[in-house]
Amino acid sequence: MLKSPLRSTVSIAAFLVIVIATALTLGAYAVRYAVARELIDTNNPERAVWAVRLDPQNALIQNRAGFLYQWQTAGTSKALPYLQHATELNPRVAAYWNDLASRFHLGLGQLLLAAGRK
Repeated sequence: MLKSPLRSTVSIAAFLVIVIATALTLGAYAVRYAVARELIDTNNPERAVWAVRLDPQNALIQNRAGFLYQWQTAGTSKALPYLQHATELNPRVAAYWNDLASRFHLGLGQLLLAAGRK
């Protein structure tokens, strides 16, 4: 008869520890992701910064934070790092590149207006 490697108490305990640790890790990530998504959906740039801190490797959250800074506070210089990081994390999403290009377009317009006022 074949012996199962999980027959001993130590093996069973080790297996359960690994399964529980994996479940807790995945659960913690899911909670971080859900909280970050809730923060980013509030349309508040300050909360968007908290969302970025919770999930810094999420391109959608990076892009949304940059978008909020760009359009709600007219802080195009604050928007740039978030928009650039979103395109670095996921360069295949055209919307991220479009938002980054819009930021440069607005920045150029602001420069031209400032130069015309002098």
